[in-house]
Formats: sequence, C-alpha cells, structure tokens
Amino acid sequence: MIKTKITKLILTVLLLITTQVSSQDSATVPSLLIQKPVDNHLLKLVTAISERAHINQEQIDNESSVEILGTFIETLDSLKVYFLKSDINYFQRYKYQIDESLINGNLEAVFDIFGVYRLRVQQRLSFSIDLINQINSFDTDESYEFRSNNKVWPRSTDQLDDIWRKRVKNDLLSLVLAGQSINNAKITLNKRYSRILKRINNYDEDNVINIFLNSYMAYLDPHSSYLTPSQAEEYEIQTSLSYEGIGARLQNNEDFIEIVNLIPGGPAEKSGTLNPLDKIIGIYEGDSTISTDIIGWDVNDVVKLIRGPKGSKIKLRILPTSIDPDANPFDLTLTRDNVTLEEQAVSSYIKTITSDDNEFQIGVITVPSFYQDFAAKRR
Repeated sequence: MIKTKITKLILTVLLLITTQVSSQDSATVPSLLIQKPVDNHLLKLVTAISERAHINQEQIDNESSVEILGTFIETLDSLKVYFLKSDINYFQRYKYQIDESLINGNLEAVFDIFGVYRLRVQQRLSFSIDLINQINSFDTDESYEFRSNNKVWPRSTDQLDDIWRKRVKNDLLSLVLAGQSINNAKITLNKRYSRILKRINNYDEDNVINIFLNSYMAYLDPHSSYLTPSQAEEYEIQTSLSYEGIGARLQNNEDFIEIVNLIPGGPAEKSGTLNPLDKIIGIYEGDSTISTDIIGWDVNDVVKLIRGPKGSKIKLRILPTSIDPDANPFDLTLTRDNVTLEEQAVSSYIKTITSDDNEFQIGVITVPSFYQDFAAKRR
C-alpha cells in the first residue's frame, strides 16, 4: 500500500513538472493519461488471446516481465538520448509488475514510465530549440555519431547536453548541405523539433498502449504486431492484391519515415532509384517548389499524403540508404498507379528431377507474402 502511494505521488509530481515545462506554449501541453475501463479490458483480452492462440503460446510471468520492460524502454529511447541511467534504475521497481499490467490490465506502471519519457523529451527538445539560434558556424573540429553504438545510458545531464549539442549542429549542417541557407535551416529545424515535441505531447492512452502492446508482441516474436484500428485498415490495403499508390510499405524509424520494401511492378520499384531503408524526409505538396519537412511525422499522416488516385503525381525528397550519414538527399517524382500484387500471389508448379536414373516430380508452392481479400471474407 505504501509503495502504491509513493508511486502515485511520483507520477503526480512528474505530471506537474511536465505541465510547468510546457506552460510557455499551450500547443505543447501534454495530454493527460487516464486509464479507462476499455483499456483494462483490451490488455487482458490481448494477453489472453496471445497466450492461447499465438504460435509460441508463451505464458506471461516474472521472467518475461523483465524482458518486456526492457523492450518497452528500448522502444521509447532506442538511441539512448533521452533517459538517464537514474531513470533506468527507477524503472526497475516495475520489473516484476509488467506481467501483472498485461494479465490484470493495470496501466499504472506503463503510464509512469511514459510520463518520465515525455518529461525527458520536453527537456531535451526545449534545450535543443534554444540552442539552434546560437549556432552560426561549423568551424569546430569535432565529430558526431549519427547512430551511436553506445550501450550505456548517460549518467548526467551534462552528457546529454553534449550529445544533443552535436546532434543539433549535425542536423543544421545537413540542411545547409542540402541547399538551405543557415537562416532557413534554423527555421526548418525549429519546426521539426517543435513538431516532434508536439507529437509526443499529444500521445494519448491509445498511443501509449499501442507502444506497450507492441513491446509485448516483440517479446513473443519479431513478426507479430498489435494494430490499432487505423493501422488495421492500412494493413488490409497493403495485404489486398490491388490498391492505388506508389507501391512502397513505410514505417516509423525513430523520427524518420523509412521504406520497408517495394512492391514489384509498382511505381517506386519501377523508378529504379529507391531501395529498402531509404528515408522519405520531405513531400512537395501541390505545385510548391519547397518540400514540407516530414521528419518527426507519424507514418499514418505521411501515408495519407502519399496515397492518391491513379495518374496523379507525387514528388518526394529522399535520403538514400548509406553508411554515410551525410549522404545528399535527392528529389524523385512518381506517378501513382494501380499497384497489382500478382507477383505476391501464391503460385505453384511441378519440378521434375532425376536421381540415380529415377525421375521424380515434386510439387512446389511459392508464397511470396501473406494476403487476403478482407472485404470478400466479410461478405
């Protein structure tokens, strides 16, 4: 009982601090996370179904609780640029409670962890936004690890300040190298950081539950996912044998919109210039000659912009896949088309082989991807 009261007190203090940090701008006031009865039912239902129907039939216990907690923390801050080591130590009080969160539908621990994360995002991005206007040259001889292999959580805010100082400078320099003046680059970067901050602050219970349940799914196996209603609708489109668009499957990867794969025969694949892991960093809307910076956007919002009727054109700004983080982006115009997935349909053939003067016929079934006509199934 005492531990519960202390936890609630800490959660309340964190919420008050977060609200104070963001009080300067009403647009960045974080959404309150309030557990609803339907959330409680959802967690228990997903857990019960997964334990019975998932191929692993993995039962949730204290051992899995520790792993799911680690995955949830890594999902929130995979690059280790928000949390401090002290935060990670604080989260360990929940290492044997995550299984109870799933089985009993109690989100107190999950909301507390996310509350700390949102506070850290507030602090880091507020620091970075203030820093943008202080950078007027790139003469200092220093380096920035674009994708750090650091496995250690920073122990102090001074360490995080240095990481983010270099990150801001790198992001600003990348925009200048892409052709923007330093003043325009500052405006773009300010909008980008503000957009990321606003997106995190606007996360509601459904967003947090989505992250948490996908951390649970990742524990079960790397190919299982929990889909929200809007994601399920998109999944239906992607797994039908025909739809109109550019023929590319997208996902959020940190703050970037990343190409997962290209549909054979689709406009994206036919262009010959796009590859999996390329990132879409801008979209030219209408006849605009300046791309809209989409770094920090939610993938569903980007999909809505990219998808359109057959024959219409879409111009994208692409950051190509490269081990060099300073690879120059390029513009690509695609004509949307009816993307047929015949190449993804199941096919079969008979293969004849000879062994020791004996001839054998073997039936081969090829399943390039999973698909289903959901509308027909419902009918």
